[in-house]
Amino acid sequence: MGKLTATAIAKVKEPGRYWDGEGLGLVVGKGGSKSWIVRVQKDGRRRDIGLGSASKVPLKLARERAADVRQQIEIGIDPVAERAKAAGIPTFSVAVKRFMLRTRRAGKMPSTRRNGSTHSKPMRSRHSAIDRWRTLTRRRCATASRRYG
Repeated sequence: MGKLTATAIAKVKEPGRYWDGEGLGLVVGKGGSKSWIVRVQKDGRRRDIGLGSASKVPLKLARERAADVRQQIEIGIDPVAERAKAAGIPTFSVAVKRFMLRTRRAGKMPSTRRNGSTHSKPMRSRHSAIDRWRTLTRRRCATASRRYG
């Protein structure tokens, strides 16, 4: 099954990725740090999922964790989302909703939100910028023709 051994892992110093088999890999950083990843693919999307530091997670445990992650992916469970949920880390949309509720209650909504606009200054269309450039160019041409003409 695996190409890596515990002694080979201890000897590896050069930065790079070293693959054990079945998607399990050892990532060695520039500073010499080592960590385990498992590469999975589902519905055409490839993803590398961290399994922990090689100094804390031995090869045998890394292989077991990689097998667990592959099983979860096959069932349709996202292991990273499950970890975040277990740690109590909200998704981005939930965090934004909480922030908006807190600031609304405290009366500290950004002025752009109070005005109902999405920008502090209204966005001009691309065409208005071109029109301003043309106007400036015409003025410059007229000024130059008066001076030198």
